[in-house]
Amino acid sequence: MAFYIPKPDSQDQKIYEKVDAGTWLARCYSIVDLGLIEVNFNKNDDKENKPTLKRFVEFGFEVPDQTFEDPEKGILPKTIFRKFTQSLYEKAHLRLNIESWLSKKLLPGQEWSFDIESLLGKPCLISVIEKDSGWRDIATISAVPEGMPVPELYNRNILFNASMDQEEKELNLALMTENKRKRVLEGHEKLNQLLNKKPESVAIDVKPNKSFEQELDDLPWS
Repeated sequence: MAFYIPKPDSQDQKIYEKVDAGTWLARCYSIVDLGLIEVNFNKNDDKENKPTLKRFVEFGFEVPDQTFEDPEKGILPKTIFRKFTQSLYEKAHLRLNIESWLSKKLLPGQEWSFDIESLLGKPCLISVIEKDSGWRDIATISAVPEGMPVPELYNRNILFNASMDQEEKELNLALMTENKRKRVLEGHEKLNQLLNKKPESVAIDVKPNKSFEQELDDLPWS
């Protein structure tokens, strides 16, 4: 009997091409609440390091000036992602990048009413750096200079958060690769378990450890 390796779904074997280091025009096409992710920093080898659960949001950007050829779809724009802890305290990376992106400071108290969804489809400039590992990361997100045109999106918008109804969740999950769907569902399963056990423990951090996000930048996210 013949034994064939099944062909993966075309979406799940999506070709990924790295965005070159540099500063690029981009548009945000994906904002995904990743739920809770286990993070473990090995600070001291002589001490037990307990993993910490942190809530993350991931932004996806389409870079029209960076393209690659897909054998089925032709020339496509490259994409790149950046994860942030869901924190909008004064020095949090998410807040600093949002303020740079909008070219204005969030007013006192506005961090609790700012609609993250309003950034979906919004153009920006991203500064991409190459780490020692060869991984590319977004160092900063900033506003596009006035009058500079940015092409419209090629990819469909993807939005996912815990407050969406089930139908919306399923529609947006269907736009993700299998691996990302799995990570999102696992993260929200952990979030739901924590909510059911201790609701107050999942509130967005206001004053996390100041070194946490600096260390987060050195993690090899995929």
